[in-house]
Amino acid sequence: MLLVDRQLRDGLFRLNDIQAELKQSRLALLPLKKQRELLEQRIKKGENDLVKLEKDLIALRQGEVVITSGQSLGAFIIQLDDTTNIKKEIENIFRTANLNAFSRVMPGAPADRRLILIRKDHVEKMQSIISDRRKWVINIRSAGNVLLGEKYVYAFPEVLLNKNIVAKDEVIASNTLNSKEFTNDYLNNQIKLLLASTLAEVKRRGSLVSEIKVDTNSINSLSKKLRRTKFSQINLQAISGRKSDTAEKISVFLRLTKLNSENRSL
Repeated sequence: MLLVDRQLRDGLFRLNDIQAELKQSRLALLPLKKQRELLEQRIKKGENDLVKLEKDLIALRQGEVVITSGQSLGAFIIQLDDTTNIKKEIENIFRTANLNAFSRVMPGAPADRRLILIRKDHVEKMQSIISDRRKWVINIRSAGNVLLGEKYVYAFPEVLLNKNIVAKDEVIASNTLNSKEFTNDYLNNQIKLLLASTLAEVKRRGSLVSEIKVDTNSINSLSKKLRRTKFSQINLQAISGRKSDTAEKISVFLRLTKLNSENRSL
C-alpha cells in the first residue's frame, strides 16, 4: 500500500512537471506562431500584389489602362486669405479632378457621382497645410492604374509650395551643334534632345508639367539660319517665353547663338 501511494505521489509530481514543461513550450512557440502568421500575411499580400500587377500588365497591353499610377488628375493653385471657405475651396478642387477622371474612365457618361476617393486623413493634412495663407499647389494624383469603366479612382493630394520655375527669356537648356554635319534629321534629333533636357531641367526645379510647349515659328526658321551660318559650331538654346511657376505651362522658343556668346543670336 505504501508503495502504491509513493508511486501515485511520484506520478502526480511528474504530471505537474510535464504540465509546466508543456506550458513553457507553448509560451516559447507563441513568438514563432506570430512570426509565421506575419510571414503568411506578407506572402498573401505579395501574391495579391502579383495578381494585380499581372492584371494591370494585361490591361496595359490591351490598351485598357486610361489612368496610370501617379498620373495627375489636375493641379490647382490656392491661396487662402480667409480660411472660413477652405472646405468649399477643397470641394471645388475635388469636383474638377472628379470631372477629369470621369472624362478618362467613363468618356461620354454624365459625371453624376463621386468617382475619385481620397482618404480622410489625407484631406485633413492637406487642409492643415494650406491654411497658412501662403500660395500652394494641390496636385491630385491617381494612387494606381485605372482601367476603362472602373467604378472608383483612388487618389491622393500632393501639396507643394508654389514657386517660380523659370523667368521670362531665361536660357533653360542648350546644345552645341556642328553646322558642317547639318541635315534635317540631325536638326530634328538635336531639337528632341534639347526639349528632353528642357523638360528634365524644369522638373528638377519642381515643375509639374509633362511636356514643353514650343513656338513653331522659331523651329521653322532654324533650318534657314543653319544653312547660311559661317560658324562651324553654334549653340541651340531653349528660351522661356514667359515667367512660369510650379503648376503653370512652360513655353519656350528656340534660338541659335554663336558659341560662347549666349546673347548674340544668329
